[in-house]
Amino acid sequence: MRTPVIEVRNLAKSFKVGKSRIKALREVNFSLYPGEFLIIYGPSGCGKSTLLNMLARLDNYDSGEVFIRGENLKGLDLVKHRRSSIGMVFQNFNLIPSLSVLDNVALPLTFSGVPKRERERRAAEILTTVGLKERMHYYPFDLSGGEQQRVAIARALVSNPWILLVDEPTGNLDEKSGWEVISLLSELNRKYKRTILLVTHNPAYFSVADRILYMKDGKIEKEDIVPDKMKYQPASGRPAILPYFIASKIRSHMRIKDVIKLAYKHFRFARSRSFLTVLGIVIGIAAIILLVSLGIGLEKITASRLADFTALQTINVSSTSQTAKLDKDAVEKIKKIENIKMVSPLINLVGSGTLMGTTTAVSVTGLVPSNLKFEQVEIVEGRTFSEDKALEAIVSKSALKSFAINDQDKVLNSQLGLELAVSEEKPPINLKLNVVGISGEKATPEIYVPISVLDKDTQGYYTSLDVQVFDRKKIRETKKQIEELGFETSSASELIDQVDKVFLIIQIVLGAIGAIGFFVASFGIVNTMTISLLERTREIGIMKALGISNRDIRRIFVFESMLFGLFGGIFGVSFGYLIGQGFNGLIHVLMQKSGEAEVLSPFVTPFKFALTVIFFSIAVAWAAGFYPAFRASRLSPLDALRHE
Repeated sequence: MRTPVIEVRNLAKSFKVGKSRIKALREVNFSLYPGEFLIIYGPSGCGKSTLLNMLARLDNYDSGEVFIRGENLKGLDLVKHRRSSIGMVFQNFNLIPSLSVLDNVALPLTFSGVPKRERERRAAEILTTVGLKERMHYYPFDLSGGEQQRVAIARALVSNPWILLVDEPTGNLDEKSGWEVISLLSELNRKYKRTILLVTHNPAYFSVADRILYMKDGKIEKEDIVPDKMKYQPASGRPAILPYFIASKIRSHMRIKDVIKLAYKHFRFARSRSFLTVLGIVIGIAAIILLVSLGIGLEKITASRLADFTALQTINVSSTSQTAKLDKDAVEKIKKIENIKMVSPLINLVGSGTLMGTTTAVSVTGLVPSNLKFEQVEIVEGRTFSEDKALEAIVSKSALKSFAINDQDKVLNSQLGLELAVSEEKPPINLKLNVVGISGEKATPEIYVPISVLDKDTQGYYTSLDVQVFDRKKIRETKKQIEELGFETSSASELIDQVDKVFLIIQIVLGAIGAIGFFVASFGIVNTMTISLLERTREIGIMKALGISNRDIRRIFVFESMLFGLFGGIFGVSFGYLIGQGFNGLIHVLMQKSGEAEVLSPFVTPFKFALTVIFFSIAVAWAAGFYPAFRASRLSPLDALRHE
């Protein structure tokens, strides 16, 4: 005895309409056998389509049992059942307009995670079989009704299902197109042994069936067997269809790249709405970039006014203790500390100087000649020291003013006499030095000499050390290690840190102002995705009927929402950056025209900040799309299919 592909026992289903219940199915019993073409015939409203929906588990039945190849339908995985056990052909075609014909047919295989090349090859073979080889790269709206129904049949066949459930396939077609579809179904049954269950209210199609079940008021009233001599013989000549198809890889969920691609196709399909939504995000993101970049630029300008980059990486070390003295041993100890780049010893003495017949109070700094640049001693005329122990001096412009010297050219190579106080116990140092260079302006009348000139008279002790570090962020840690040696420390970076904190608050406030505009734009994403959900409710029903999982429905919606954030973030950051650079360029031109040598850039957009804003945009878009995605996944497939 043959085992039925479908066996229905006492199936019942009712619907609540108002305060009453209408019985759509009343104790329905029948079987469908492998390779059989079964027609369920009856007038509209008799329960035919409801019965098909129960077999596809698009809706639940009240009582009774359904067995698919001997297994109870209620115990089957519904997603796999819809995806591979059955192939659904709908009266309204139910093709997805944003997908090409090829992609529509390959959709059930896409839901199963079948690799792209494999599923497209299979879809192309099926389309060739149904006579649509030349139409596979068209879109549904480019096809006639008959062609669209053939696409729907190809889609139902693509995963090699056990049964085709066909619901009034000619209801929306003219007579000629209708017979072409029926002829195709008959050929699939006769030539390729496909098991088909067709519901129709048109008795003209009886000749294609093996059996006919007559249905009325939710009941199967009688059964007829169609004699062989009365059976319809379809025209031959179509290319052979693959009798079986076993995919190389089957997954319970879609591949992530297919989810993204499907989301992108719909994003691109609704171009006008997508453009307007992205535009709102672009404006919000551009506002954030502009305002925060302004805050960062102003911070950098202010910091540069307070100290240059070298000063920000410098720690000044001094000692007031008799036990912790600044000498060569101290220098060697500090050099061994991690993060130390350079140690520059200094001897600072005060006294009087005589130059070109004028005597005045001066401040003398002894330093290592190779550290002149580090100590910000810029030679504007003359040269640097010839050697470490040379009896030479560099005089600042401020010192020349104290000496009342206006002709700087006469100063070079002249003799400078210094009388410097070391301590009350020791006699002053008297030096005769040759002036070899002139440095820029300083706050005090500074004179610079090689440190070795003063070293012997100070017994190897230094007044202070300037310590340069590799990483400014580790200055606090480095200072602590130096202080543990018994020395006192200070750094310009402490002042800059305070400035940073103030400007951080300013940046947060400016960013918050811009973020308000962005969050307003994010409501546009929620609105767009909600409208998209309403527009695509039927499409969601189609995908659920074809076997997509709820998880993949959510992922498609979430990824589509994230595309708004991605494109809005990228274009918003680019737009904000370009506007900021435009303002910088305008300021440069105005400053040059006014004779200013320095060029200011009040808009500064760090790359990491721009990247962070893009990720922030994507994250907000993800959050905005989560609720519509959740609602989409919870839709009943049958209710979604009925949505207009």
